[in-house]
Amino acid sequence: MSIIILNKKELQDWDKLRNDYAHLCQNQKHQEKKDQFLLSRQALKICLESFQITMELPQLELLHHSVLKNNDRFVCSLSHTKDNAAAMVEEARNFLSVGIDIERSERKINPAIILKIKNISDEWDDLFLWTAKEAAYKCLSNYLKKEISHPFSQIIVTKNTWKSIPYDKEGSLEVSTHGEVIVAQARLKA
Repeated sequence: MSIIILNKKELQDWDKLRNDYAHLCQNQKHQEKKDQFLLSRQALKICLESFQITMELPQLELLHHSVLKNNDRFVCSLSHTKDNAAAMVEEARNFLSVGIDIERSERKINPAIILKIKNISDEWDDLFLWTAKEAAYKCLSNYLKKEISHPFSQIIVTKNTWKSIPYDKEGSLEVSTHGEVIVAQARLKA
């Protein structure tokens, strides 16, 4: 297992990374989105290095947002927010899918949205609830290899698990704070 959380302000070679790999994010219109794209790929690169896999950013092409194009040994997930990014990598022999979400801890979620996504069985509130459901959604959609259309209220998140009611899938869940961000990690075991 490998999880990396990066903040571009703390990355020593951020300007060099941004200049060297600007061509990878030409499809992104806004600089903030370009930065998030690069930062999340850098986090993925560092995660893979913990498995003794060295790949440069141009090689980190993902299929279905979760599998490296040239290496199906791993399942992975990326997330980003304003100045932060996170990557999560697990070995595919142990996990069918993973999902990660990162949110800035000062983010406010509209109470109407919380009411819309909340299930009576959920054990989290507000931003923790949102982050947990995002990670579970990513894990499930990565597993199914497609975007899913059922509402977030059909995903139940407890302190340690997530469950999709329509797909009858259940996995593990961890939600924690890391400095100025909240990170949720969802896994579906093999």
